Amino acid sequence: MKTIYTKLLTGPQPAVFDLLPLITEYLRCLRQLCLEAVKPQFERLVLCAHYFNVVTATLQIPAGAIPVIFVGESVAVGVPPSRFEVIPMEQFKYILLKLNLIREASETSQI
Repeated sequence: MKTIYTKLLTGPQPAVFDLLPLITEYLRCLRQLCLEAVKPQFERLVLCAHYFNVVTATLQIPAGAIPVIFVGESVAVGVPPSRFEVIPMEQFKYILLKLNLIREASETSQI
């Protein structure tokens, strides 16, 4: 499949040309690159989202509190993981929102 960029490189070059098609294609490529970069972490994101849903459904989170998601592997039950990540839930919701917007824009080919 030839892209607009490839056509510009291989064809005769006009003195003036429209950049909008190139920008549109460039943004589409960036969205696709972002989605491809997230794919290896998708399973972990799904687990974090499930954890987030269970925590918010189970606990009454006090006003002003900042709930977090702990991500890590424990060597035994009841032993905290030696290495872990802490993700504030508000930050996690923001990341999911942005990824969904990128995914939707990629599916509809909108900028």
